[in-house]
Amino acid sequence: MRLACFVWICLLAYHVCDGQNQLVIIKNDEVLMRFIKGDDFVYKRKNGTKQTGFIVSINDSTIITSSDTVATHQVERVYFKKGNLMNLVGGFLVVGGAGIFLIDQINTIIVQGEKPSLDDNVTQISLTALAIGLPMMLIKKKSHRVGFHLRLRIINEESPFYYGPARVNTR
Repeated sequence: MRLACFVWICLLAYHVCDGQNQLVIIKNDEVLMRFIKGDDFVYKRKNGTKQTGFIVSINDSTIITSSDTVATHQVERVYFKKGNLMNLVGGFLVVGGAGIFLIDQINTIIVQGEKPSLDDNVTQISLTALAIGLPMMLIKKKSHRVGFHLRLRIINEESPFYYGPARVNTR
C-alpha cells in the first residue's frame, strides 16, 4: 500500500514539475533562441552594461541569473555563440579546397613519381574555394538586438512556442 501511494505521489509530482518557464527570442512567430534554467545568459542592459551569468530562475517578468536580476524590458541585446548553415558550408569549402590541393600534390609526388608542381586548374579551384569559404566560415552573428522585430518573451507550458520537458536544442 505504501509503495502504491509513493508511486501515485511521484506520478502527480512529475506532472506538476513537468513545465517550467522558458525564455525565448521570437521573430515573425519563429523561435530563434531558447533559454532554460541553467543556460549561460549574456546580455546587455539598456543602460549599457554587459552582464554574464547562468540562469537560476525565470519568473513571469524577470530573469534571475547568477550575477543579477533583470526584467525582460531592460534587456537591449542578447549575445550567443551559435553558427548557421552559411558557417557550415564555408567550413566545407575550406576543407574541400585544401583537400583538393593536397590530393593533387600527393598524386603528383607519390603516385606518379614526379617533382612537385602546380596544376593551374586545381590551383584555381582550390584558391577559389578557400577565398569563398573563409569569409563564410568566419563571419558569425554574435548577438540579437531585442526590439521591434525581435521580442524577448517568457513563456510557460501553455504557450504554442513551449518546447516539452525533454531538452532538445533548437537552431
